[in-house]
Amino acid sequence: MKKIISTISIIIMFLSLSAQSYNKQVKNNNQFAFDLYKYLESEEDNLFISPFSVSVALAMTYEGAKNKTKKEMAAVMHFPDEKTQLHKDFAGIMQKVSASRNKDSYTFVTANSLWAQNDFKFFHTFFKTIESNYKAPVELVDYKNAENREKARLNINSWTEKKTNKKIKNLLQESDLDKDTKLVLVNAVYFLAEWKIKFEEKNNYEDKFYGVGKETKTMFMRKKYRTKYFEDDKTQVIEIPYIDEKASMVVFLPKKKKGLKALQDNFTNKYYEEIVSKLKYEKTEITFPKFKIESRYDLVKVLSDAGIKQAFTNKADFTDMICKKEIKIDKIIHQTFINVNESGTEAAAATAVVMKRITSTSPENTKKFKADHPFIYIIKDNKTASILFIGQMTNAKNNRDN
Repeated sequence: MKKIISTISIIIMFLSLSAQSYNKQVKNNNQFAFDLYKYLESEEDNLFISPFSVSVALAMTYEGAKNKTKKEMAAVMHFPDEKTQLHKDFAGIMQKVSASRNKDSYTFVTANSLWAQNDFKFFHTFFKTIESNYKAPVELVDYKNAENREKARLNINSWTEKKTNKKIKNLLQESDLDKDTKLVLVNAVYFLAEWKIKFEEKNNYEDKFYGVGKETKTMFMRKKYRTKYFEDDKTQVIEIPYIDEKASMVVFLPKKKKGLKALQDNFTNKYYEEIVSKLKYEKTEITFPKFKIESRYDLVKVLSDAGIKQAFTNKADFTDMICKKEIKIDKIIHQTFINVNESGTEAAAATAVVMKRITSTSPENTKKFKADHPFIYIIKDNKTASILFIGQMTNAKNNRDN
């Protein structure tokens, strides 16, 4: 009996320690989410990104980094020095956020793949680590030959399109690959979730969205129900849950129609955590626009300006991937899609890291929440508290047909 109790105690202690590490990496990933938003924000443009996808893609790349290249990546991405624990944490986070799927009402899928030059001598241990932790199959391709390179590009795009339910198309363009390309690491995420309480189409109406520099007629959805809400003298915040509350959209709406810049200036991970902790259930009338956004970014300059410098130069050190300093990161392509309507939200993102050879209030009162001017929104997984997507809507399109 004592042996059984002892064994159980050890397991509980191990699981507790594992959870502590897991939670710490979630916090680190969320910090990067806000960093990336800050790097890309503007007052004029709609924005939609998946920091989660970027973190996963660069965590795989990080396995190959050493010395100064590794240190710079760790500082910007908020990765620990210890790679083994990082990969275990990511494996746990990915498993957790993908665990509760319902084909018809809730899906979050994350998938990874590696596409390597067939005659380039990568370390077997590198591939094994990525395959075991990220479930990423390694496909051997030929980038040297123009015809085979195009075939590889189309296969990568086809894989990404399939994993994102056809929402991310043509991730790689012809100019993204050349004869010196040696490895492409891809992460794809797909999110489909019904609202816990759907908007009814009969309540939709057309009204003005007071965008940056212009007003646009757009279609708004409307519903009344009790949900988590907070407001202060500058901002209204609402949490709109998806089915079974597995995930939520948290919307930050400045009270002033031209208040986006002030909100952006204050929009940090600390601010987000404080506000989320203050959300309380209130009877709320929500008026929210239907919208669809598609975006594409090359993050090399953004992340270089942030501090990942050596990885993009001929001094890049990825000698935990290959035996010599022969490759560098050439491109980090991030493509996203979101569609918000009466039923819920469909979102997708893909990140490709292309590496090439080095060459030279009271419950009775109804709160009014009308998002008819620029706002910021976050989609978070409620099981792990991971931020999956961040976006801002600054201008609306006429979206009757969404």
